[in-house]
Amino acid sequence: GRRIQGMRMQNLGDCYVINGWESMPYDNHSGVVDLYRNAKGDSKILAYYNQPLYVAISPRKQIIHTPNSVPVDFYIVNEKNLKGKHILSINVKDPNGKNIYQENKNVQLSGGETFGELLIGDMQLPLNNQSGMFSIEATLYDLNKEKQASGKDQVLGVNWNSQKLSGTGAIYKNDTKNTFVSFYKQETGNILPDFSENAGKLDWVVITRPPLDAPQKIQPEAYITNDDKPGIVATFFKDDDLREAAGTRTDTHIDFQFADGAQPDASVSANQPFSAIWKGKLMPSVSGQYLIAVNTDGGLRLSINGQRVIDEWGNKKMYTYQRPVTLEAGKAINIQVEYRQQKQTGTIQLQWSTPGNATLDPKSLIDRCKNDGTTLILLESAETWMDVISKYTNLKNKGNFAMGKNWVGGVHFVKAHPLFKDLPGNVGMSWPYQALVHDGDHRLGLKLEGEELVAGVYRSHGFNLGTAVGIIPCGKGKIIFSTLDIMPNLDLTSGSSDVAKKLIYNFIEYSQTR
Repeated sequence: GRRIQGMRMQNLGDCYVINGWESMPYDNHSGVVDLYRNAKGDSKILAYYNQPLYVAISPRKQIIHTPNSVPVDFYIVNEKNLKGKHILSINVKDPNGKNIYQENKNVQLSGGETFGELLIGDMQLPLNNQSGMFSIEATLYDLNKEKQASGKDQVLGVNWNSQKLSGTGAIYKNDTKNTFVSFYKQETGNILPDFSENAGKLDWVVITRPPLDAPQKIQPEAYITNDDKPGIVATFFKDDDLREAAGTRTDTHIDFQFADGAQPDASVSANQPFSAIWKGKLMPSVSGQYLIAVNTDGGLRLSINGQRVIDEWGNKKMYTYQRPVTLEAGKAINIQVEYRQQKQTGTIQLQWSTPGNATLDPKSLIDRCKNDGTTLILLESAETWMDVISKYTNLKNKGNFAMGKNWVGGVHFVKAHPLFKDLPGNVGMSWPYQALVHDGDHRLGLKLEGEELVAGVYRSHGFNLGTAVGIIPCGKGKIIFSTLDIMPNLDLTSGSSDVAKKLIYNFIEYSQTR
């Protein structure tokens, strides 16, 4: 609808064609209609944006930290040949439906071959200090005060300053710079202490790291080929999408820097994009939960025992992707790493963190939650904690899945709940949450039993349903966890940062409810 509106209100074309239909047995999510031409969404939305005459309201920002003003442009979509002087009546309603602003503006319509034009640009509309969805409405009248057209849109107002980061807290993090610590100091003026087992009474502990220490490079002795020889078999391809095989070799490990266009293998030309697959086994020496990770700046897919657990084929920046997996000593697992390099330089390293490789015994955090009523708030790497939590609570952990791209059925949804106070609830997590859920290959759904689901995620191919934000009962306390992109948005200047901050305030406020 908005794409159609954008073309129409700026007078960019005389006609438009909607040709978004699909009849495939899967991947059937991006078309406007199905193979029988039935609308896949709400047909009222399609009808609204296809009206021959209406006021197109276009906020320049859709998320506003209130109280504040929002800049808005008002256009006319005019296929009825209205001309001359008119009056545009503009109203703003707060989240309770109360009218908080009204103004009439004189406007001039060209008509004729001008089917869309700007009526008022960059009008600053005031929003009060509430949080929630504000409605902007406009009605066009002729000089006889007869209604000719109308339009509407919404913006999300977010006011997190009305709350406080209250209670006594601590953070369990890696040693690197932490955006939550900076945010906490900015909001309270205080330094948030690192968690220690000797700390006094705490109301909450924010956790932004896995229970294990950072994964390290996997040593050569752990690699075994599929015919039980030392090493792992690599196949290189002459292109960047695994199409034309070039050559095969056996490597002792996966830890490579491909610099300055150098040949990755004798079978592949220098200064060319390429791709590769490593296939083989990993042999764990101890039993327990591992973190298996890949550090790379190129496209990546990782499969363990035939199940793809990381799918980042479009990645182009340095990142460490990690997944928890429970392994048994002496029992090898099948592993497949797919990699693509589209730049002159690239890197890939397979890593793991072994059981017991932790500075702090995770059980001490669970015990504090259970016995003292401390709330644990998992803001990052939540999936890595579920095995530990299920060991000491009634939670059942059945693994996790990448939610995938939204056009293959990866969708988030949220119910009305205090964790999302003053934010949209009982809805799909669309534009108010977009920056927190947009990166489908990074976002995980957790397949659990025994938690309260607050925000969920499903993917329809193959079908999976899981929890993105939830609450786990734990003795006198509780564990709040999230797989949303809250932390990366905390220190941004965009509207998504306001949503992330609001969630932090809500989580900490809720952590102190009993």
